Amino acid sequence: QAAMRLGAVFVPLNWRLAGAERQAILADCGPVLLLHDAPLEMALPVGCLSVEVAAFARAVEAQAPAPRRPLPDSDAPSIILYTSGTSGRPKGVVVTERNALATAVNFGVLGRVGHASVFLCDAPMFHVIGLITNL
Repeated sequence: QAAMRLGAVFVPLNWRLAGAERQAILADCGPVLLLHDAPLEMALPVGCLSVEVAAFARAVEAQAPAPRRPLPDSDAPSIILYTSGTSGRPKGVVVTERNALATAVNFGVLGRVGHASVFLCDAPMFHVIGLITNL
């Protein structure tokens, strides 16, 4: 949600992928910031800043709250999920704000999720259901 509020495009990266697959994804999406919680064992694209999540959290907490930004356009890219597709090579699927909201609402309606609902989703954030249920 923080990336959405910033107007940034969130690209969750599957840490289980082979190094060459992760490199291909990074080359394809052109990140400017990579947040990670384990030491990196790969080269980053030129212009991409690497920051450990704990250090990023400390830096954010040390700052004064930023003024609220206008909401992004509902058809603006919000997330890029990489899927293996039919060829076995990761392909980026662009999810807009509208896509994410519609999927979350659909999940809530079909799952009968209400204000008192409590559930655990152990799917990783690089899978669509793990991502949407955590919105």
